[in-house]
Amino acid sequence: MPAMLASILGPGVKGIVVAGMLAATMSVNSSLSAGWSAVISQDVILPMRQLLGKAPLIRGLQILINRVANLNVGLFLMFWGLYYTPPGAVYLYLKHYRDDLPGGWVRGRRWADCTGSAPIRPAVTWPC
Repeated sequence: MPAMLASILGPGVKGIVVAGMLAATMSVNSSLSAGWSAVISQDVILPMRQLLGKAPLIRGLQILINRVANLNVGLFLMFWGLYYTPPGAVYLYLKHYRDDLPGGWVRGRRWADCTGSAPIRPAVTWPC
């Protein structure tokens, strides 16, 4: 939780904010694991079966493969999170990669920087 929010909010509201942050994190992680398991099962395993000349899978077996892939992705991420130690502060790592991307992908820029008005515009037209 940001220090400003921790100092301003009361205990009950802090709990609601933390619960919202945890819910958002769980939602993102769930979507990522479901997406990666679908990529593994649909874009790796099924094309490999076609290349090997095997018959298409029945729907129930495809679902089972997707669930097993989801379990393996979750286990991998769990063990990676437990045993990987980043080489420094994570925010510096993320800042480094954010700065390497083209401005139109990540950054937004205020109109005030170019025209003097306040709304934020997408950085597709970066720089002004």
